Amino acid sequence: MDTDMENGRHRVFNFKIGKLDPELINEKLEKVFNSLECAAKVNIALGFVLRDIETSKFRYLYAHENNTLFEKSHLLYNMEDLKTLKSKVESLDLVESCARERQTTKWKFTLLTNVTVFAALLKNIPMGCSNIATPDPLLHNCFVNCLLSNKITKEVYNDNMCLFRAISLHLAGVRGAEAEASKIFNSFIGKTGYDAASFNGVTIDDIPIVEEIVELNIYIYDIDLQEGKFIGELVRRSIDKFDNKIQLLRYNNHICYVDNIDSFFNRFRCPTCDTFFKRSFNLNRHVLLCKEKVKNIYPTNVYSLRETLFDKLNNFGIPYTDEQKLFNNLAVYDFESICVPNSGLEPTPTTVWIGKHVPISVSISSNLIDEPLFLCDEDPQSLVISFITELEIIAEKSKGEMKAKCSQIESAIGSKLSTIMEKLNQRIGGSIGKKFEYEDECVEEEEEKDVSIQFLQIQKNHYLDLRNHFDRYINTLPVFGFNSGKYDLNLIKTYLLTYLINTKEAEPSVIKKANSFVSCKFGDVQFLDSMNFLETMQLLGNSSYGYQIMDRSRHTETLYLGDEKTHKAINGKMFKKLSTNAQDLYEVELLKAKVEHREPIIVGFFILQNAKLRMLELYYNFFDKFCDVNKFEEMEMDTDSLYIALAEQDLYDCILPEKRKEWNEMRANDCTDKFKADAICNFFPRTC
Repeated sequence: MDTDMENGRHRVFNFKIGKLDPELINEKLEKVFNSLECAAKVNIALGFVLRDIETSKFRYLYAHENNTLFEKSHLLYNMEDLKTLKSKVESLDLVESCARERQTTKWKFTLLTNVTVFAALLKNIPMGCSNIATPDPLLHNCFVNCLLSNKITKEVYNDNMCLFRAISLHLAGVRGAEAEASKIFNSFIGKTGYDAASFNGVTIDDIPIVEEIVELNIYIYDIDLQEGKFIGELVRRSIDKFDNKIQLLRYNNHICYVDNIDSFFNRFRCPTCDTFFKRSFNLNRHVLLCKEKVKNIYPTNVYSLRETLFDKLNNFGIPYTDEQKLFNNLAVYDFESICVPNSGLEPTPTTVWIGKHVPISVSISSNLIDEPLFLCDEDPQSLVISFITELEIIAEKSKGEMKAKCSQIESAIGSKLSTIMEKLNQRIGGSIGKKFEYEDECVEEEEEKDVSIQFLQIQKNHYLDLRNHFDRYINTLPVFGFNSGKYDLNLIKTYLLTYLINTKEAEPSVIKKANSFVSCKFGDVQFLDSMNFLETMQLLGNSSYGYQIMDRSRHTETLYLGDEKTHKAINGKMFKKLSTNAQDLYEVELLKAKVEHREPIIVGFFILQNAKLRMLELYYNFFDKFCDVNKFEEMEMDTDSLYIALAEQDLYDCILPEKRKEWNEMRANDCTDKFKADAICNFFPRTC
């Protein structure tokens, strides 16, 4: 049975198909294309059955966004895009794509059951000024006219004409702006046929029409506010049909006017490769040549471990005590839930939905509070808000305690940083009359020739990095849950993220592994799962090589965004997949534009290859030479282990009678002071 489900910007098409044939899959893609009402980024996953050739057992692998055919989603907008996508499907080795999901080579592809197409919809969002909340740094910026009210009459705008007013300010100035805006608006309505009474704003697709009316090339930059600094991202580049151009700002789909965009933005960022530029000209030139390929960075020189805060303090000669080195503040929590019937969950032929897990209570404990806290509320949203409020109170206590405990370190860092700043002000301020602030400002070309200034600049950046690291260390409160990455955080994420993003306007930093939260940080609170730390010693003991050959190119970035920012993320070249978290709130997974490979991969490869060599030495130097081949059978082998089946009670009984004397003599050498390990006989623990 074919199904089609849509939830906000996320649409899933599922088709029954019984033959692994690219032509049949392309037929389904054509159906998807005809069903779409807007452009979309699409990816394909297969549901199939594998069969174990030894046991004849079957295993079904369902279609999911974690096992798609393509690493990135592909744009589907017109027939040309459909043709390109079809050709990519035809070029795939579909059997190999299914086989890569199997556990061992014993499992063989048997049957294709269904094909699922995941579509992230690029619904166009109009740009207008209704109900816009403008942050204070933007509202009070001297370079920007936010176009929220008439500068002369003080009348508040609420008619979604911000784009036309920005253009009219550029063409006619403040006095003639209103008349010019009405003129442009009427021409636009006449060309598009939109209803003026219900006008919601101009979409990106309508911008070429506006360009034709005003005969201007229109460039639009999104505003990203990071730590009080404005970062610009080019979201709409003109094809430059006209002689003159206008550069506009967009914040939450509201257009603002700026006379000199280079004076407003601290930096410009390429949305594809995350490279930063000082001027808009450099960004526009770069965008023409920028490729969507991921940039892999390989460090040079000798491998070194990443420095901790206390390694950096040692390097700068800042003393600290063992007590300051110990961070002993933490909080723990545990949620309880109830199963609430949900009439919206309809049963299927194979599944009957009983209800939905809803949080009902939470317990919090910490070394910073006298008694454990118990919160209970029938409203899950209210419960989560109370939970976050209590954690923030505890985090504030932790920050105050750690700040007092490490005040000596903070003073030492501040003193050394002030000394560097004073030297820089003397050298640079004396020559150009400019005071040097803490921000990472760029010096002029002629100043860079001065080696001493460059050295001081490097020292300043190192101290700034140390201070930021120190602030993160003393401010962050770790909050642990047991198996919380898989259950608790997934239980509350709908309410948690809605509150953080929509109410507190915070941007949580999330690290996920499949559907499990490894870390979730916002403000001074960081959620962690204690299960990840319980396995640490095992990882250190026998699986460290796995980290050393970790493939960082498969790491992705997870963001939780509102509807407007989701549209932009879907349209980006690094977009991978989308899932709906709550109404108008989405989980977006992006590929990383830059991947830094920091691991000593040569060590990991050496361990794996040396382990194979050691296993071969064991087989040919012991089993093949000393044992009766009819009394043992190798079953399974790993990097550090071998599983065998024996026909005797003990491995020693499998040794050939005529070889036991030689073996005993060799083993006797293990019990002397001249013992020396070799690849001939030292495979087993010493018995003396």
